[in-house]
Amino acid sequence: AIPGTGRASGRSVSCGSFAGTGGRLAAEAAAKAFEQNRNNQASVWKNPESGHSGSVTPTKTYQLANGQYCREYHQKITVGGQTETSYGTACRQADGTWKTQS
Repeated sequence: AIPGTGRASGRSVSCGSFAGTGGRLAAEAAAKAFEQNRNNQASVWKNPESGHSGSVTPTKTYQLANGQYCREYHQKITVGGQTETSYGTACRQADGTWKTQS
């Protein structure tokens, strides 16, 4: 499936850089957002143990000259009642996983 179409490809996706504050839940939400969500459709998560929560929203989907798909996104994370927003890009790797770009 092409990212941004709303259709799942069935591939395993991992986003290790999202594992910070939200742990596994944040990484899973990011993976779902990058692989399945349409642009501007959020994937949300909440850690019931810590109370931390957040969302990942793809905002743009594009294909590089080498055929690799990338998605621009914004992320919101709420910890202790304070929300922070960040922006980034993630690109699909040859093995079907997504890697955030630095």
